[in-house]
Amino acid sequence: MGAALQQYLYTNPVPDDREIIEIHDHCINAYASGKESCAATLVNTFDGLEAEYVRYLEESMSKPIWGVANPLRRSHHGIDNELECIRWLDTWKQNSVLYVSFGSQAFLSEEKTKALAKGIAASKQSFIWMIKDPVGSNVNSCDFLPEGFIEETEDRGLVIHGWMPQLQILLHPSTAFFMMHCGWNSALESMSAGVPMVVWPMAFDQFINAKLVTEQLGIGLQICEGLDVVPSTDIVENIVKAAMTTEIGEDLRLHALKIKESINEASCKLCGIGGFISYILNL
Repeated sequence: MGAALQQYLYTNPVPDDREIIEIHDHCINAYASGKESCAATLVNTFDGLEAEYVRYLEESMSKPIWGVANPLRRSHHGIDNELECIRWLDTWKQNSVLYVSFGSQAFLSEEKTKALAKGIAASKQSFIWMIKDPVGSNVNSCDFLPEGFIEETEDRGLVIHGWMPQLQILLHPSTAFFMMHCGWNSALESMSAGVPMVVWPMAFDQFINAKLVTEQLGIGLQICEGLDVVPSTDIVENIVKAAMTTEIGEDLRLHALKIKESINEASCKLCGIGGFISYILNL
């Protein structure tokens, strides 16, 4: 989650979802207990991204905090040109492809999948879409796509059923935007790669992360929010067009590159861990 920010800005979950409320309360209680007994804290964030929140937490807890997220660098994650999705991306010009993926746990229902697909098709933009099945089911989520969608978009789209190398896709020069649920791990990877986002937060910390991305950092556009919301075709189409074809999208890309630079300049995983180890050894 918006790693430092979330620890004191938990928003209320969807009020009629008992399971989400229980998990939310459990996280709050675990954090409250842990922060009292710990000697220091390691946070999955970049100091160059959330420095003000890290400092706020240090002051409020009177204990040191280190951000230890690992910036992406092309040399660390070489692009494998033998992969189908990478070969496909190689055929497109720079900043021309929308990458669509909703994480490892989020599952789009048939209604949501159809709504997204119709909007993406109507936008006429090139895209690469990773579609996964719900864990433990016999459902093929590709069956949720509207009839004729694959044929209609075959000249500009690639749908992959199952796993794709997300880091390599984000680091590919053709990737312009990342449409996602705004889970913190994916958001960190996108920011570290300098890729702006089109977000649809659905649960838990994703609402906070989306606010950080869209309102504070200025590197994203939001389609809608909530587990039960189904966006209209027009909304998806207009947001995708704004991201991919207008000055709004270009400004977001420039801001995302600045965020990437600040992350690389001010963040060092090893320095954070080294500082933590030195602190612990000297207690």
